[in-house]
Amino acid sequence: MLKGLYEVIKKLENYILAVLGVVLFFVVTTGVIYRYVFQMQLTWSYELSILLYIWVTFIGASIAIREGGHVEITILIDVLPKKIRNAVLLIKNVLLMVIFILGVYYGIEIVGRTSRQMFETIPISRAWTYSALPVGMTLLALHLLVLIIKDYQTIKKNGTIVEP
Repeated sequence: MLKGLYEVIKKLENYILAVLGVVLFFVVTTGVIYRYVFQMQLTWSYELSILLYIWVTFIGASIAIREGGHVEITILIDVLPKKIRNAVLLIKNVLLMVIFILGVYYGIEIVGRTSRQMFETIPISRAWTYSALPVGMTLLALHLLVLIIKDYQTIKKNGTIVEP
């Protein structure tokens, strides 16, 4: 059942990222066309594009961690003995998990503080922008947890996570 829920979350993430990316493209393109072709400024396009960009960034980061797309420099880890390498990678993942959990905690706090602040040009709360932080960090933590479980299973099977 959890595996099915995780698959739904992955598909939903991909769908939301695609929709937000397309909307962001059209908002920015429309703003540029209005500014340089019609010599008019769409004041709302700037604030909306920032909101969309932040959401795209956090959801994209969670998909990247899920797909192994974040950059890692492993030159030092690759030369370590298996047990030390596994310990270093575990410590890295634990530290990342702490950062993600703190991001969720403080993100919720920021959303609460900004819930009454409104954008100047669009009639929505600024909390919508800041809510990308706890949502994104929750997704990052979820994907990292799945990665940690997979790494544990790999260590049990092969004795190491990364082959030199």
